[in-house]
Amino acid sequence: MRILIIDRDREEIQGIEWYLKNYVTSTMTIHYALNCQQLDEELIQFQPHVVLIETELVTATIEQQLRAANIPIIAMTAEPTFQQAMKAISLQAMQLFVKPIPLEQLKSTLLTLPANEPTLEKFQVADTQPAALYL
Repeated sequence: MRILIIDRDREEIQGIEWYLKNYVTSTMTIHYALNCQQLDEELIQFQPHVVLIETELVTATIEQQLRAANIPIIAMTAEPTFQQAMKAISLQAMQLFVKPIPLEQLKSTLLTLPANEPTLEKFQVADTQPAALYL
C-alpha cells in the first residue's frame, strides 16, 4: 500500500510513518508533501493508494487535484471546528481525525480500504476459468 501524507509538521509525519510501518505492515510505502508543489509531483510520480491530509492545508487547487486523482482520503485536523469538518466533507474524506490522531483508529480505517493492487491469486483465478470470459 502506498500512502501519501500531506501535513505541515515533518515530525508528525515521521511519527505516523513509524507507527504504520511497525504496527500495520512493514511493506507499506509512505511519501509526504509539505506544500502544493510537492503534492503535485507526488500524485503523478508516486501514485498513492490513499492520502492522509491535514485539512488546514486544503486549498481549492489541492481539492481539485485530489478529486481528479480519485484516491481515498483520510482527513486530519488540529482544529476541531465546523470549517475543518466541512473541508473534510467537501473532499469526501472517509474519516476525519482530530490531532493527536488515534493511531488504532487510523490503522482500522486503513485496513478497511479495498485492495488496489492486483494480486497473483486474482490472476490465477482468471487463468483457470477462461470460459467465464466469453459469457
